[in-house]
Amino acid sequence: MGINVKVRKYPQLKDVIRGAADLEKDLRNCMHCRFFYNRRQCIANVCVTSEENQQTTEETGEIQCLDCPYRQSERYCFPCMMKVLGKSRGINDMKKIWRKSRMEKHIEVIGIDHGWSNMKTATQIFTTGVKEITTEPAFYDDVVELDGKYYKVGGKRLEVRDTKVENDNFYVLTLAAVAKELNRRGMSNTDFLLSVGLPLTRFGAEKQDFIDYLSKKKEVDFLFEKKRYTVRIARVSVFPQCYAAVAEQLRALPERVVVVDIGSWTIDIMPIQKGKPNEAECITSQQGLIRCMRTINEECNRQIGQELEENVIQQVMTTGEAALPDKYMSIVRECLCDFAQKVYNTLKEHGYNLDVIPIVFVGGGAAVMRLFGSHDGGNIRYIEDIKANAKGYEQLGRIFLAKHQNQIR
Repeated sequence: MGINVKVRKYPQLKDVIRGAADLEKDLRNCMHCRFFYNRRQCIANVCVTSEENQQTTEETGEIQCLDCPYRQSERYCFPCMMKVLGKSRGINDMKKIWRKSRMEKHIEVIGIDHGWSNMKTATQIFTTGVKEITTEPAFYDDVVELDGKYYKVGGKRLEVRDTKVENDNFYVLTLAAVAKELNRRGMSNTDFLLSVGLPLTRFGAEKQDFIDYLSKKKEVDFLFEKKRYTVRIARVSVFPQCYAAVAEQLRALPERVVVVDIGSWTIDIMPIQKGKPNEAECITSQQGLIRCMRTINEECNRQIGQELEENVIQQVMTTGEAALPDKYMSIVRECLCDFAQKVYNTLKEHGYNLDVIPIVFVGGGAAVMRLFGSHDGGNIRYIEDIKANAKGYEQLGRIFLAKHQNQIR
């Protein structure tokens, strides 16, 4: 008579390793949860502290976390999460909690204006320059480390190309802008919606390429100035530049208004009727401030035999003054007056009466039009904040996120 023997199967090593990796991944995702980050309420209902006990809890946390190898800036490290969720919980239980937290997950919104002269966020600005460093740098100021390579951002401006997606330059600059903005917000590990812009006349043709370029990696781990950033791009949203610059002020503007966005490379003219851009009448020309600076230096070379640095010319553009000899200053001012007149002429050619039609000049060239333009009637306004488009992208991104929160994961 045979004996029935029940053989117990022990888990294989690869299954144990996979389970541990899944557990760590789940815990890492839990750390993104806005409830844990803001310390308001824990989904496990075990880490809520009353106002009177909060100070004691934080003091205790500081003692427990002394010399902790995990990053304390994230508020909860992996061992702490194990305590909060319960060591006896299985992986499937933790996944259920994780999925529930994802439904409530906080997504940051970061607006970036990718200019050929400057990169701008709502609060940050730096020169659109990037150069790969072939060896480990001695100093890490403005250095992005990505996939084992080092990139120095800022410095000399990039040469203008046909598009911004033909190499990795603007991708690296985007990561630097994200890092600068997150650092200001006291964050380094988050999901975010990236809100950017394109000229309306090239919107349809370039939108998808720009989205694919910026979201080629959903999850990115990189270092900026030796600080690690672990981010997930939840979505890339693209909005019309020029319109974004006045998005916050639309209610205060007349029913019909013409917005003129004078940027580093392009000039966008956008008529807006009842808060909506008239696409059929939008104009984009590649006669922006970079071409103006080239004209100034060509004239300096012709008359004096020397050129000026772009930052000196930009100072005159924004303030009307610079520590320059008179012979240089007269050339710069004359060229800027000519530039402003050409902008007026373009508006006239398209049927706009400069004495009547409400006009809003925005972008880096708004100051040029105010300082060196010949029209200054009550129908003309200036938005001289060169971060206006970036702020507008961020505002439009927040509106989009509020409407489509459940669709973004």
